Amino acid sequence: MVEQLELTNTMLRYSISEFRANPAYVKICEAHCIGLQTIQDAVDYLSNCLDMDKAEGIWLDYIAWLVGTTRNATALLRFFCLNVPHLNVEKYFYFPGLTDFSATQLDDAVLRQRIKATIGYNTSRGTREENLRILKGISNADLIKIEVVEPMSLDVTLAGDNIIYPSIGNLRENMVIVLPNGVGIRRLTILTMAQGEELFNLELDELKSELRDKIREVTDFKDSVVVSADGSDVDSTNQWITAGEMAEIELAIKKAEELLLKSDLTKTDLYEGISDISTVKDNIKAKTGINKNKTTLAEKILEYETFKNGLKVSENGYDIYTNEQWVTQSDMNIIEQALEEAKQVLAKSFVSDEDLQSAISSLETAKSNVTPSNGTKPIE
Repeated sequence: MVEQLELTNTMLRYSISEFRANPAYVKICEAHCIGLQTIQDAVDYLSNCLDMDKAEGIWLDYIAWLVGTTRNATALLRFFCLNVPHLNVEKYFYFPGLTDFSATQLDDAVLRQRIKATIGYNTSRGTREENLRILKGISNADLIKIEVVEPMSLDVTLAGDNIIYPSIGNLRENMVIVLPNGVGIRRLTILTMAQGEELFNLELDELKSELRDKIREVTDFKDSVVVSADGSDVDSTNQWITAGEMAEIELAIKKAEELLLKSDLTKTDLYEGISDISTVKDNIKAKTGINKNKTTLAEKILEYETFKNGLKVSENGYDIYTNEQWVTQSDMNIIEQALEEAKQVLAKSFVSDEDLQSAISSLETAKSNVTPSNGTKPIE
């Protein structure tokens, strides 16, 4: 026994002061001097001390210090955080009263949450998926809902039967670590799994309804525009998109409709579906038609109206003064019919380039087929 005690003291003498002050380390040294069976137990214990989910006491404090947090959660976090110039730069710290440090505020269960949250903060890119994963990890929740209630403020709902929360305050504080700087949690709600499933199923129906509304909105948009290469064949009172853009919209509608038919539909699926179809709609801007050919037809109609109004109708021109021109009634009918048909084409909300060209050609043909003559009646 004396030899065992001397060996233990020798081991402690050559250990750093922090380890000598750790009762668990002293026990390991004592175990080493007793026998092989106890040594195996000590090795198992030491291995557990390196496992964040099994470590306790000061060993958990060591892990916390490595990732940049402590039981009082104030001393070190500012030295190890995302987006700071000295990240990953070697630093040395002096911890006064180190052995008393673990006896301050947080118990082991809450400190584990704090460690996981800090690891998540230091490694996360801040995406929605990563934040949800981290929050699930530190709370052991089965379902999580994050709702933006106002700028920089969230309402968070956790559902599950094995949620870890020694207190709502501690859990909220640990969750805030993961969030971007300045973002806070206004309300944290804890539900049982049964309550959560009821809430989430209700929200699933609401999201389905929202996706259906979005499908109707995009479908209405699709039906309100026409396809054109450059808008030159679209009236200025109408809007147009390209054939490629129309194909994108039709594909987005098809995918959203197929999503609603899934038997294992999740909230994440619906969030993504709503986002996808909204993004397609937002990225496609309808443009007002410029219809150059329709403008040309309007100019031709005005030109031929002027031509018609300058003509008189007569059978032989005897009743028409010599400074005036005349045509027969049949010729006038040809001109008026061509003008009426051209006006009907112009009045259409959408008309093809071929129809416009045909109306213009009909006017030109009608005019070329009519030859006005000067009257023979002398001017008195």
